[in-house]
Order: sequence, then C-alpha cells, then structure tokens
Amino acid sequence: MATKVKEVVETEPVVEQTAEDVVEVIEDQTADTETGSESKSETAKSRMYLLSALTKDARSGLDELTALVSDAGSKVEKSEDLGIKRLAFPINKYLELSLISVFFNATPQTIKTLDSELKHAGTVERHLLSTWRAGLDEPKRRQLERQKRDTEKDV
Repeated sequence: MATKVKEVVETEPVVEQTAEDVVEVIEDQTADTETGSESKSETAKSRMYLLSALTKDARSGLDELTALVSDAGSKVEKSEDLGIKRLAFPINKYLELSLISVFFNATPQTIKTLDSELKHAGTVERHLLSTWRAGLDEPKRRQLERQKRDTEKDV
C-alpha cells in the first residue's frame, strides 16, 4: 500500500527593494485576470455554424429553422434544401426525409439556447449543429469536384 506524503512549503511575499531603501510589494495579478475575463465575456466572438436537419417537409422545416435561428438573435447567412434522402434505417417510421441546412453566425451562449429549442421543434426529426470554418461556397465546390470525378469514372 502506497502512502501519500504532504509537504508544507512556506513562502514569503515577493519583495523588491529600490535604491532609496524603500520596500515595495509586487501586487497580486488576480485583479488583472478578473478584468480580462469580463472583457472576454462582453466581446464573445460569433462564429459560423452549420445546422443540418432531417425534416418531414422541406419548406416548413426550412421556415421553422430560419425562424428559430432568427429568434435566438443570430443572422442567417444561407439556407438550402438538399432534397429528399433515403435513410438506412427508419426514423420515427419514416424511410425518406428531407435534408436541409442553415448557415448562420452566433455566439456560444446562443448555441446553447438554440440546441435546447431544436429538441422540441415539431418538424425536425434529427438535427446536427456544428461549426463551419470554410467559406459559404465550399459545398458547391465539393459538389462540382464530385461530379467531375464521376464523369471521369464513366469515361
């Protein structure tokens, strides 16, 4: 059985002496860290997010998601309907659902509230919320590259 040894280390405050034999105590840096955390919370950076969802109806699902994002105080950058997708397994007895995606800017606090609201959304069967670091035209570029590869395979 191993025993733990506790050491007591006594430290003295950091002291500097000037040329005039005046003693100055260096101030604790906790005051600086408190003001730094306040400024970080005030200027919380908004990031680009991608919300992908499987819905029963594409149009009503897109309207509901853009309304939820706007009500949360975020700005919708782009929204698109990616069509009906056949599922590998049924979700709530549906074998085909519409895939939609919404790109928007938001703060982390907004994301927490939005995620809890999405759990109770009526038309959304499943959703995935992730950060987006690429440009908004990135999905189109990838789709064009995929089509180009497919045509090269056919030839």
